[in-house]
Amino acid sequence: MHRLDTAFRRVIESAELGLAISDKMAAEYSEKYGKTFHVFHNPIDPAIWLADSVRLPMFSNNQIVTDQTPQNNPFTFIYAGKVNRDTSKPLKAFIAAIEKLQQAGYNVRFLIYSPYPSSEIRMQLGNKLENIFQGRAKYTDLPHHFRAADGLLLPLDFSLKTIRYIRLSMLTKATEYMISGTPIFLFTPHGLAVTEYLMKHNAAFHVEDPATIDAQILNFMNDAKMRERISNNALKLAKTHHLQETVGNRLRNLIASLCSH
Repeated sequence: MHRLDTAFRRVIESAELGLAISDKMAAEYSEKYGKTFHVFHNPIDPAIWLADSVRLPMFSNNQIVTDQTPQNNPFTFIYAGKVNRDTSKPLKAFIAAIEKLQQAGYNVRFLIYSPYPSSEIRMQLGNKLENIFQGRAKYTDLPHHFRAADGLLLPLDFSLKTIRYIRLSMLTKATEYMISGTPIFLFTPHGLAVTEYLMKHNAAFHVEDPATIDAQILNFMNDAKMRERISNNALKLAKTHHLQETVGNRLRNLIASLCSH
């Protein structure tokens, strides 16, 4: 381990430019290695994500969701992405909470889109996937799916192993969720780069205690003003800092400034 750290330090020392994928990574690397690191998140291609940027009507407009709500327009949560050891436990907890609410008469549903094969999904989440697992969605179809939803679930496991592994990462889907204009339901532990970033900008609804997930889903569903606020914050942040042209220009300017010295 010491050998690997020594080799990595040499690589960093020889580099003229340090890049990081999150604010948390940049801060930790700068302190640890004594070199400035510049943050670049995953850029958003506007040709895909802003081609049809009209949000579909949300489920409720300051309407309280009850067990007597009409069944024609269910409040829809969507998750799109990997289903593995880093996401399976919170996904299972979320599915169980949705089932409880449905059994109590609440008009809510949960959909999962993932490129993973159905056999892998069932191995991770169990067999209760009828009307939940939607298979793989074409990448160019994701903007439509996201905008048609009422909430986008972003889950990460609360285990120490996952926290250590992913704490400095900025998930690709974070910026894609943000640009959709649909409010983000963040079901993640503290101490992660993605959690800190979204909460710093008030761009998501955060649940940090799995024991409260049932009640927190209802809170999210019933607070339309909060959902509008966080989705507007996330959309503004994405358009200001994460569009492809903006990110590309910032990187080019940074490289140009180094070349001029």
